[in-house]
Amino acid sequence: MEYRPGNRNTQGAARARQQALRQARQRRRRYQIQAWARLGFLLLILLVIAGIITAIITAVRSSALAELEQEAVVEEQESILAPLPFQSEEDPENLEPRNIGPRVDSTTLTPLTVGGALPACGTVETSYFADAAFLGDSITEGLSEYDIDLSGALVCGYIGAAPNQIVNRTALTHPDRGEEVPLDVLTQAQPAKLYILMGTNTLVNAGNDESFLNYYDKMLEELRNSLPNTILYVQSILPVRPDVKEKSPGLDNTRLAAINQSISQIAVKYGAYYLDLWETFADEEGNLREDIAQPDGIHLTVPGYQEWVTFLCNHPLYNKNNPYLLGSDYSTN
Repeated sequence: MEYRPGNRNTQGAARARQQALRQARQRRRRYQIQAWARLGFLLLILLVIAGIITAIITAVRSSALAELEQEAVVEEQESILAPLPFQSEEDPENLEPRNIGPRVDSTTLTPLTVGGALPACGTVETSYFADAAFLGDSITEGLSEYDIDLSGALVCGYIGAAPNQIVNRTALTHPDRGEEVPLDVLTQAQPAKLYILMGTNTLVNAGNDESFLNYYDKMLEELRNSLPNTILYVQSILPVRPDVKEKSPGLDNTRLAAINQSISQIAVKYGAYYLDLWETFADEEGNLREDIAQPDGIHLTVPGYQEWVTFLCNHPLYNKNNPYLLGSDYSTN
């Protein structure tokens, strides 16, 4: 075989090129790996930053909502109010309102005081409530359960109802009509009068006064906007029996009295009339009267409902066209 010096050089050059190609491929592979690593690290940093921002936003939002939605926890708890009002062994045969005090013919109106309770102003027949509606919790629901004669008034009573549920348009369960949004029902009905009694459920625990009053204010605002031509009667939260606060420390009558004072001021803000039910339902110590209280110390007996209807019949907003009972104040018959 003839020796050719160029063969060895050619083979060496080829090997060098191959090695150079391998090194180039290795460099590209390392570069790609490093590029993907940098990209992954960057994505990891972005995810961490996004997680931190999300956590901050969630914390701020939770803190802001906590003050206004403390009572919303009530929705997740079992209502302290009985599913249905307790039955009474002394159901009265006649649920017609009786006149409290002497019947005196009068043509002089009792003046209203700003922020004060609406005073007694004649006595109307129950037909006065034919175009009225009642909004509240299971205490109000008892008007339907006991079949109290209110001349066909619309009763929107729901177990465990609270102001925040009205504001948030929560669907509540009515014993006869099923699930409904109270504000929608009332807006459609446009009653001439609306009687509001709500708060016992929300105030079971102490310390949420400001939150409760904020929602009560917002509830009246929503009702006033939805019912521009409706007379709003805001009723004071009822007192309870002394032993109730042992299980429900928030239901202290001293606290309830202070809350009611604030409610009366909110009522003025929205042109509503405040009705002080304590005039009838509280005893000398400021507790719910024992003779009209159920064993739970919160609900009313049927005679208690009779007292309630009687009180409302004696505290209408004056109008010469009211159906006043014969012989009562302002009666023209």
